[in-house]
Parts: sequence; C-alpha cells; structure tokens
Amino acid sequence: MSEDFVVNVNGLNFRSSPVVDPDNILAVLANGQVVTRLDIVSDQWWKVSTEVDGQELTGFVAQRFLDPAELEFRVIADSLNLRSAPARDPGNLITALPRDQIVKKLAAADQDWWKVSTTLSGTQFEGYVNSRFLAPVDDPFEGKKVVGMDNTSQSFRQKVVQIANRIQAKPIFLMAVMSFETGGTFSPSIRHPASGATGLIQFIGPTAAGLGTSLSALARMTAIEQLDYVEKYFLPFKNRLQTLEDTYMAVLLPSAVGKGRAHVLFTSPSIAYQQNRGLDSNGNGRITVAEAATLVASRIL
Repeated sequence: MSEDFVVNVNGLNFRSSPVVDPDNILAVLANGQVVTRLDIVSDQWWKVSTEVDGQELTGFVAQRFLDPAELEFRVIADSLNLRSAPARDPGNLITALPRDQIVKKLAAADQDWWKVSTTLSGTQFEGYVNSRFLAPVDDPFEGKKVVGMDNTSQSFRQKVVQIANRIQAKPIFLMAVMSFETGGTFSPSIRHPASGATGLIQFIGPTAAGLGTSLSALARMTAIEQLDYVEKYFLPFKNRLQTLEDTYMAVLLPSAVGKGRAHVLFTSPSIAYQQNRGLDSNGNGRITVAEAATLVASRIL
C-alpha cells in the first residue's frame, strides 16, 4: 500500500538506484517535497515516486530523511492567492481562496511555494500558494499564532511540530521562545549586539561548540537547518518542558527548569540581574520565573 511522506531536509538526493553514488542522482528534492512510498528496499532505502519539474519520476531515497506527510491544509489568511506559477506576478493569478478553505498539497516547488489542489464553489482548481498562509487541518498550534509567525514557512512550522513531538513539548511554546529570542524575525543569523548570541534561540559560543558547531556556522544556516541544533539543544530536557515557563527556562537558565513560577532567578545587585533587569516587572530587585516568562507569553496571540 502506497503512503505519502515529506522530505525533512533541505536537499535530498533522489537516485536511480539504492546506493550512494554521485552518478545516480536524478534530482535533488527540496525540504517539504511530497513523495509516495512504493516499496521498502531495506532499512535504509525506500523506492518512491514524486513530481519533479512537472514530470512524475520513480527512484530511491534514504528513508531517514522522510516524515509522514500531512496533505490537507487550511487557509489561515483572510484571502490567499492561488497562482499558475510559484511566483508573485499579477499575470499568474488563478483565483483567491477564502479563509478556512481546505487544500491538498501535491508537491513543494520550494520551502515557500506549494502546488495544491482544491475545490471552490464546485470547481476544481490546481495551482501554487505561499505555504506560510496554510496550517494543518488538525492544527498543532491550537489555533494560536506567535508574533512574527508569518516570517516562517509551513515547512519550518511542520519541523517545529516534529521536534516538539520528539522532545514532548508544545509546538506553540517553542515558537514563542524563538519569536522572543529573535524579535519576531525567526532569523537564523540574528545576533545580539552585546553578547554575540546568535540565531533562533540565541546560542552562545560555548553552547554552539558543545553542540558540535559554531556561531559563524549557525549564522550561515537556513532557519530550517538550524532547527536541527535547536532540537539537539532541547533534547536533554525531554519530558521536562510541560509549561511555557520551563520551555523558556531551558534557554534562559537551565538550572531553573522545574523549579516553579515563584522561583527567584536573579537578585540585585548582581551582573546577572543587571543583564536581565528589564524582566523585573515590579521593580523589587528580584526576577522570578513567572516574571521572566511574561514577555515570552506575550508573544502568543
């Protein structure tokens, strides 16, 4: 029985035979590309089919770079343009899809543009939409958004959901932390002017080194690529991130995870307090977990 899967890396080699060989690469599949599994060749290799440049191809991919696909999505913008090509052009507009319109994902042109099909007023349409304005029908974000969420692609959000499932955390909490740490940009290269902390959760140098990378390498990654290091960072806290406060403490002060909302993080006078004094909402010289997480919680809309 065939099943659909989605590519979870940026650039998956699609091969004519189930071996690593520079001469058997038929195409390179983008993150978010949908493939149909035809056969399980081994623990490593699957035979699949997919659409590439308008042609249906059959070949082989390494199965560890595939995740089960969610094919039905809901429009989350007031109006979403369906286009005949994956680009913004006044000449390629097919129709406008209303909020809550259901579309079926057919393929990913890239991480931002998806080919979809849908039925509107009894008419079947097929074309391209910007994936950032789609959400899974069963929304893992519980109907909520965070500041700057429109700066992320659907492929990015899907990967956050997959990571959250693996570390047993809520996807919306991870999104809120990254929104706060990047000022809503979700930029993998954003850098704190004073500390030099970089990226989606503001990695510092020693942390990056401990994860097997560097700040400069992180800054060169795409947001989706950097999520691999976000997951690697959070993995030691698996099953301990049940609240927004604990999710943020894992980034701000890991020793405070599980200590509760009233736990005091920093007191005045101290360098740590001065660096975080903007979190002292009542100005009493003591910053609690609850106070520290308030600004993160405000990112959830």
